Amino acid sequence: MDTPSAPPDPRAPTPRLNLFALPSRTTLLFLLIVSVIYIPLFAAFTGNTPVCAPFLLFWMIALPLRHFLRAPRREIETHHLTDTTAADFVLTANVEQAARHIAQVTSPRVMLSPNAADSARTFGTFRRAYLVFSNALARAIGNLLQGDAAAAARGQAIVLHELAHFRHNDVWLAALARSVLVVTIGFMTLALGIHLLTPFLSYRALSAFDFTQPPFAELLSMLARTNPEILKMFDPKNPIQAARWLDYAIFIFSAFMPLILGSGLLLLFYWRALIRTRELYADARVAQWQNGNVKALEEGLWVAGMLQNMQPAATGWREKIAGWRNPFGFTREEKFTRRQTWLSLHPSEAQRRACLAEPHRVYGDMLSIGLAAGVAVALLNLNLLSLFYSQTLRGPNSVPAFALGFIVIALSLLPFQCRYPEKRRALFCQMIGIVLIFTLIKLIPQGLGALVLLYALFVDSSLFQRGLEGFVRGDLPAGFAVSVSGLVLENYILRPLLLFAVFMPVFLIGYLWFDAWLKRRILYWFRADFLTHHSGFVFAYQTVTLAVILIFILLPFVDWLTIPTAHDPFAPTVLAPMLVVGLLALLHALGFVILDRRYARHCPQCNAFITGHYELGMDCPQCGARLNAWLVFTPRPPIPNTTAE
Repeated sequence: MDTPSAPPDPRAPTPRLNLFALPSRTTLLFLLIVSVIYIPLFAAFTGNTPVCAPFLLFWMIALPLRHFLRAPRREIETHHLTDTTAADFVLTANVEQAARHIAQVTSPRVMLSPNAADSARTFGTFRRAYLVFSNALARAIGNLLQGDAAAAARGQAIVLHELAHFRHNDVWLAALARSVLVVTIGFMTLALGIHLLTPFLSYRALSAFDFTQPPFAELLSMLARTNPEILKMFDPKNPIQAARWLDYAIFIFSAFMPLILGSGLLLLFYWRALIRTRELYADARVAQWQNGNVKALEEGLWVAGMLQNMQPAATGWREKIAGWRNPFGFTREEKFTRRQTWLSLHPSEAQRRACLAEPHRVYGDMLSIGLAAGVAVALLNLNLLSLFYSQTLRGPNSVPAFALGFIVIALSLLPFQCRYPEKRRALFCQMIGIVLIFTLIKLIPQGLGALVLLYALFVDSSLFQRGLEGFVRGDLPAGFAVSVSGLVLENYILRPLLLFAVFMPVFLIGYLWFDAWLKRRILYWFRADFLTHHSGFVFAYQTVTLAVILIFILLPFVDWLTIPTAHDPFAPTVLAPMLVVGLLALLHALGFVILDRRYARHCPQCNAFITGHYELGMDCPQCGARLNAWLVFTPRPPIPNTTAE
């Protein structure tokens, strides 16, 4: 006999979502940045390019790591950081105690900065951790910690906020993401310049040396056995045609420039979004550690901001360059009162309070989720325009749009679904709104590309002819571009427009609804002990599994139906991954059914069958055990402060 669930007690406090039981948004943004940079570089191995792909990949791994590992030394030297002294014993003792007993991380090296703009911040690498306070803030925290209970809570909130970054592992993650983007911009710009110098250097070499005379003649005769055309290439009387060098320059420019522009936009927007998001996660950690004392956190951050604004600002050239971090000229206090902007490094006060009250807002509302997904796909498509990758694309470039859009939207809707698991109509409305915003953003670059292609087809057909010759790296018959204009118009403008404007929204909403249904089933696995410690991994794994099925099974048929000439869905290179992923999908479906029958709707203590709809913070009507306790925010009082004694 089924036991009806007890109605919720209206006098009980509203349960809050445990943000740390879900996949981290900072990790999602980091993986997005890394994927956009390195997917084209790995794709360069699959195509025939005049660029040394292993060379690029090696230095794009070595240089960001070097930049990342040397960053702490640069920070210490640039900002003139010094170690604390005996006068700062109260601060350092509190940091060590909080790191060991509350944050449960290795105690960072506490340093002081003469620059008031530093306020409180963290930096470091995988194994090195540094915590920096300005001199004024360090003195203020020491005084607060030695005051009454309310003052000590404010001082400790500032310390815990910085330690929360180490607990969340976002210090090295943000620094490594920045190193990857900065090195990509600099190294790819240098590589572009060097490769564009190749024609000039080649002509200078042909004019300076006579390769038909010894000792070059013997070497060329040996090389000519495998490549007879090499004699013509090094013949000074028959230099390489300028048109071929123009094709080479077009290829090099098209290969490197999207990576340079895409990295700059990622650094400007998504890296800053990562920094803002990690601040919200740190706030949630402090609220958990301080027994839900949000007031102490707000007052502590207010004290830090006021001290920073009261100090005279430095006027050195480094500080002027650092002003780029705040392009609108807002002070820290003004940032708390103005609407959040995409270029800010700190969330607004209103956003912080909203996320502390309802943690599922960390991922943003409907508009911000749609913008994040749409801009992510637009930036990814920009980087994938690099000829390192675009030569391997099949179809109208739908795989990145569908897959990345699905992953970002699905994981962004997960907190709302966990907070309100049975508000299906509200969830469905959010899906529709987010997908429509995402589709609109996706259609903007698609429409601009279509306009450029139309101009090349009907206004300047010679430009399109040269572009085709540069892409295939060979001469084409005169008038070839005009003869294929109808085919290009159908396959690269009309059909993709139909795909992204009509099919993609409907299909994506349906696939997101299926993903939400699976997650809702997982939320009813009350007896699954593995969810207590691995819930974030389970939800992320389920979303990534659906994304893999989307990429290797569904989208090949979608691309083939959209552009039948794009590829053969029954070719071995397409059919083999499809069969392997299909077999794995069947095994996952079987495992999901087994787990659902074993764990769904059973109390973890008395094994009673739970009927009715699940709500966050719901208890078992038989034994009173908390259902999905791992999903509920549970404040934990910190170790009492003893440094003031």
